[in-house]
Amino acid sequence: MIIQNIIYKNLFNIDQRNFYFEKDGLILTNTYFNIFSPSLWLQQANLNKQTHFYCNLEFQGSGIAYIVAVNSNFQEYDFVKFVITGYKKIKIKLPSFYLYYYVKWESSLVLINGNYECNIKSIQKKMIKLCLVTVTFKRNIDIKNLIQTYLLLKDMYKLVNLDLIIVNNDNEPLISNEKIKGITEILSKNTGGSGGFIRGMKLAISRNKYTNILLCDDDIILHPETIYRTFSFLKLSNDKNIIISGTMFESNKQTFCHCILESLNKRGHHRNILGRINIEDPFQLRLIINDMINKIDEIFINQYAAWWYCCIPIELIYKFGYPLQLFMRGDDQEYGIRLKSKIIAINGIQVWHPAFSSKHSILRDYLGNRNYAIINIIHYKKYLNNIFFHFIIKFFRSVNKKDSISASILALALQDCLTFNNKEIELDIILKRIEIIKKRNLFASFISIVKSLLILFVKGSKIKARLKSFISSEH
Repeated sequence: MIIQNIIYKNLFNIDQRNFYFEKDGLILTNTYFNIFSPSLWLQQANLNKQTHFYCNLEFQGSGIAYIVAVNSNFQEYDFVKFVITGYKKIKIKLPSFYLYYYVKWESSLVLINGNYECNIKSIQKKMIKLCLVTVTFKRNIDIKNLIQTYLLLKDMYKLVNLDLIIVNNDNEPLISNEKIKGITEILSKNTGGSGGFIRGMKLAISRNKYTNILLCDDDIILHPETIYRTFSFLKLSNDKNIIISGTMFESNKQTFCHCILESLNKRGHHRNILGRINIEDPFQLRLIINDMINKIDEIFINQYAAWWYCCIPIELIYKFGYPLQLFMRGDDQEYGIRLKSKIIAINGIQVWHPAFSSKHSILRDYLGNRNYAIINIIHYKKYLNNIFFHFIIKFFRSVNKKDSISASILALALQDCLTFNNKEIELDIILKRIEIIKKRNLFASFISIVKSLLILFVKGSKIKARLKSFISSEH
C-alpha cells in the first residue's frame, strides 16, 4: 500500500517551499511535508522492525536523480543514483535505520509520480471509514476552500472513505440546494466551536459506519495528501486507540511550525512539547524529526491534540463521552486530557492556520479564563493554588495597566466557572453578560474575585464533584 506521496504539483494556495526547493539546477524534496522517515512510521504505528518500505519513482526526460539518506548523525548520503534517458520507472527498498529519505533530481527531468510504499498484506483487509467534522461561522470562503479540498481528495485518492459534516453556526445555508454526495450541512444557532463539534460528532456516531472522526477548524489550509496520510496511517497502525494530531504551521508564514505536540503543565497552562521552529532550515528539519522519534515514548502529563486537525477513534468517544459545552477555548484541552490516549504526529499530516495573535478579543479572554478554571477544577488536585495565582496575577496586571475591562472580564470568568452547567449557550447571551460586566470598576472586580475564591475554598469539593458529573453523564 502507498502510505505517502511525494507532492510536487497541485500546490493550491500553499507556498511551494513546503514541498520542494530549487538549488543549483536541482529540485530537492527535503521538506517537512515530503521527507520519508521509516523509523517514525515504524515507531508511531507500532510496526514490526522487519517491515519493508519502498520508494517508487517515475521520471521522464534526460538527467540524474537521487534518493538521499540522512542518518542519525544528520549526515547526508546519495543512497541511490539514477541516470535517466527518456522514461524510467524505479522501485527501491529502503532500510529503516536511516533517520529519513528524500528525493532530488535535475530540473531537466519531470517527476511523473513518486511515493513511498509499505507491503503488509493485513492492511488491505482493514476497513477505515472517516468522517470530517468542521464548524463554521460567517466564513463562506474558508468553507468553500475546504469543500474544494474534499472534492479534490475524492478525485485524487479513490481508496479514501471520507464524509464531510459542516456545522454552520450562522444558521444560513452555505451549500447550494444541489446536494454534494458525502457532504452534510447542519444549520445551527451559534453555540461555539464545542457546541458545533458535539453536534457533528453525534450525527456521525448516529450513522454507525465510521471508525474515526476527524475534527478540523474551518479556517485551515489543508492539502488532500494530509487526509490520505491519516487514512494510510490508520490502515497501517496496530493500535486502534491512537489519536492523530496534525502539525500546525502558520498560514501567513508558511514554513514556520507553530506546534507539533502539546500538553498542559502542572498549573494548567499550555506547554509546547515540539514546535515553534522554522523548518525551512534543513538542520532544524533534521532536529525536529529526530525529536519526534525520540520523544514519542516519553510520558507527557495532560497531553492533548488541538482541533485544528485531530483524528479520534470512535471507540474512545463511546468510552469517554462527548466534549464539554465550553463554547470555545480549552474545549480540545479538556477533552484531550480526558481521553488519556497516545497522541502521535507524522510529518505531512499538517495544516496551515492563522496565527493566534491575530485572534485576540474580549470574548476569547473571558472564555479562556473561565475554561482554564473549569479544566483545573475537574482535572487538577492543586486547582485552588493554580486558580488563585492565575487570577490574582492577571488582576494586578490589569490594575497596573489601569485596564478595568480586563479586570471585570476576569471577575466574570471566575464567577461563571463556579456555576457552569454544561448546557448549550448561544453567543448573544454571552456577549450581553460581557457588555453588562464591562461597567465594573477595579475595586468591584477585586471584591468579586475574592468572593469567588472564598466560595471555591469552602465549597471546592462539591463544585469539583458537580463539574466532574457532567463528564460521567455524557458516557
